Amino acid sequence: MYSAGEEFERYNEEDELESFTCIANVNTDGKEYLVCDDENGDKRVFLYDSIEEEIKDLDEDEQERILEIWDNEYYGSDKDYMYWNEDFGEYDKGDDFEEKIDESDFGVLDDDENEFLEEEDDDEEIDEDLDEFLDEFLDEK
Repeated sequence: MYSAGEEFERYNEEDELESFTCIANVNTDGKEYLVCDDENGDKRVFLYDSIEEEIKDLDEDEQERILEIWDNEYYGSDKDYMYWNEDFGEYDKGDDFEEKIDESDFGVLDDDENEFLEEEDDDEEIDEDLDEFLDEFLDEK
């Protein structure tokens, strides 16, 4: 069986050579499947026959079924290891993981006189400071 990251080539039904990169192995129903990317980045699923050591094509419905299983395993439900906080040696995920947002924290953004949006005054002051620095620097040489 191929491991994730391994590349292989095989001939398709039209006797054209195709290249694939294995991105996952899926074991289900007592069978081994390879989830692969082709040269164009399209996902394909193959049945791997470990007895005959050959890769077999699957019909589209079977490929979709295996891709769905892989999606659920890979992207699906949260895994505990996803929330491990190395700094504190504990899991960050609590019983109620949805973060509560306190809208009062955004009060500064509601003010009409927001100092972060007044760029013109800051730009002029920076230009003056830069000019003064360059004048002093060049006069010393």
